[in-house]
Amino acid sequence: AGSKAAPSGPGPGPSAAAADSGAQSNGQSNMYHAASGSAAHAHAPVQGASNSCSQIEASVLTYNIWFEESVHLTARMAGLSRLIQQHKPDFVLLQEVTPNMVKVWASSDAPWVPHYNVLPPPDPVPPYFTLVAVRKESVELGGRDRVPFSNSRMGRDVAYVHARVHGAGGPKAFGVPLCVGTSHLESPVDAMCGPAREAQLQDALKPVTSG
Repeated sequence: AGSKAAPSGPGPGPSAAAADSGAQSNGQSNMYHAASGSAAHAHAPVQGASNSCSQIEASVLTYNIWFEESVHLTARMAGLSRLIQQHKPDFVLLQEVTPNMVKVWASSDAPWVPHYNVLPPPDPVPPYFTLVAVRKESVELGGRDRVPFSNSRMGRDVAYVHARVHGAGGPKAFGVPLCVGTSHLESPVDAMCGPAREAQLQDALKPVTSG
């Protein structure tokens, strides 16, 4: 699930999505140590853990950025970078990321890159994949994982992180625990894939419901 970004550049969309896979290329390793971005803004106020019951706001940017590299690849990735830099989301959730897209971000010295931790792609790296990035200044990153869908013929999975949102400059002791992830359900969206997609949706929710 997750709507495709427009070929000429990204624009705001819904929050939380899906995709998976990519083939490795040079220049990616530094990106995965540092960060990765996305696009589509949604704020979610969450109750703080402090005695004052203050609220901490967690923001999410998410996009299916479309794996088609022949359509304005550099311009689309630049637009995505601008949105990440502008909104500074706590969590970035992307689908249909390709190794070349990551290479474009890494080679362009995007200013947001050093500010994020990112979940590595699957191993071996498929042609396109999901990507989860977490902002260092506002989120304390905990566990992270990818869980392949057992019924997928397309290598789809759910990628997620456990984290504590404390806000920029906020005390980590009062961080709000969250499980945040993204997945790309089986394609296409038709009657044949319906049962598989329903089962995958249930599997994608297990990291959240199981704590």
